[in-house]
Amino acid sequence: MRILRYPDERLRQKATPVETFDDELSSLLDVMVKMMRASRGVGLAANQVGDPRSACVIDASGTGENPIRMLNPRIVARGGLQHGSEGCLSLPGCYENLDRNSRVVVEFERPDGSTERIRAEGFLARIVQHEVGHLDGELFADHLSRSKRDHIGRLVGDTDGWKR
Repeated sequence: MRILRYPDERLRQKATPVETFDDELSSLLDVMVKMMRASRGVGLAANQVGDPRSACVIDASGTGENPIRMLNPRIVARGGLQHGSEGCLSLPGCYENLDRNSRVVVEFERPDGSTERIRAEGFLARIVQHEVGHLDGELFADHLSRSKRDHIGRLVGDTDGWKR
C-alpha cells in the first residue's frame, strides 16, 4: 500500500460509506496511521491509499500516538474563518495559504460502529475539513486560484492542467 499522488484519478472519487465494521477495517486504519506517521503527516484519507471507503485518520499533534479514526465523517456545523498554510501527502512539497473555517462540528462513526461528535477548532478544524474534502473527491488546491492550481499541477507533473 502506498500514498497515491495527484493526478491519480482515484483521488477524485467520492468515498463510499463504511457499512462493515470489522477487523479488516481496523487493520486498514492501523496501517493508515503508520503511513501518516512515517510521512510526517497529520491526516490521511482512505482514498489516498486507494481504498474507496469513507474513512480517515487524523492527529493534530503530528505524533500519531492518539489519532482519531473517523468513519463516514460529515461536517454538521461551521463557523469563523482562519487563513493558513496547507499541504497534502498526495501533493508532496506543495504548500499554499488558504481560508478554512476556524471551527467545525463533525459527526462520525468509530471503528466499533459507535457514533461520535466532536467540536474542532483551529488546526484540528483545518485538518478535519481537509480530510473530509478528500472523501468528497477534493484536494486542498481546488480552493486556490486557477493560476495557483496550475502552478501546483506543473510542480507535480500534471502537464494537462489542473484536473477537476
